[in-house]
Amino acid sequence: MSSETVFLWLVLVVAAGTYLTRYLPFYIARKVAVSKWRSGRFKAYLEHVSPAIIAALLVVSLDSAMISTARSLLSTLVGLVITAGSWWRWRNTGLSVFAGIVGYAALLLVLR
Repeated sequence: MSSETVFLWLVLVVAAGTYLTRYLPFYIARKVAVSKWRSGRFKAYLEHVSPAIIAALLVVSLDSAMISTARSLLSTLVGLVITAGSWWRWRNTGLSVFAGIVGYAALLLVLR
């Protein structure tokens, strides 16, 4: 097998793993919402997992390497403001993260 083929398979496996880590919590939450397990500890667990994961990603994204220059600091702050503002406006986590990423990337391109 060539190194390009191995690389392609590795990318596909990582992409599938990334997709599943994002999809499965929503899938499980939807199934639990219509089942008899809606109340109790499992519901509380699911209610706290998503914000905890987002908070962990936020802490990692604010690593000092990400904000080492004024350009990257400004882009990070604008991305955070856009993410928070769009979540406050629409209460949609996926849309908010997408808007923040677009704002961050657009500002990086403008400040180039």
